[in-house]
Amino acid sequence: MWGVVLFWALVIGFWIFSKYFIPYPRWIRILPLNLAPTNVAVIKELEKLRAAFNIPHELFAIRVLCSPATTRKLQKQCLEKFRRLNPGLSKKELLGMVLASRIISAEQSGAPYPVTLEEVEQIIEGIDSIDDLCDYIIELDRISEPPRLPDPIGDIIDAILAEEELEKK
Repeated sequence: MWGVVLFWALVIGFWIFSKYFIPYPRWIRILPLNLAPTNVAVIKELEKLRAAFNIPHELFAIRVLCSPATTRKLQKQCLEKFRRLNPGLSKKELLGMVLASRIISAEQSGAPYPVTLEEVEQIIEGIDSIDDLCDYIIELDRISEPPRLPDPIGDIIDAILAEEELEKK
């Protein structure tokens, strides 16, 4: 019990310290702690890109949040959370919970989503891993978005964030 309390006290303390005392760019401090890049080299590379094109910190933070790499990170975190809360569930049931949470989140935001909760069980039958599910969710996000102009800077951001994800594997 005290170990968990101490762990979270250290995490929160570090978060507060890093938000206010470590000279990270402002866009990184805007991001939720669990979704921000953690690799210092990646942060520096992204900040160089942001500064080179003079992108406002707020817009840059939004673009980082919209990246497929951030989507992957969030879905993997959801899976781990559901696994901790429901240790007896099978892998498929946990993956179904991750997909269902994504659908509910989209419905609550008012955004139309191409699948419904009723379809989750059928969809999960064809999904074997969290990586497969992330690919599926990213594709759903892509087709549910309105068409947009080419985004070469966004593509570079996605590539840099994807490198960080590959380094963690």
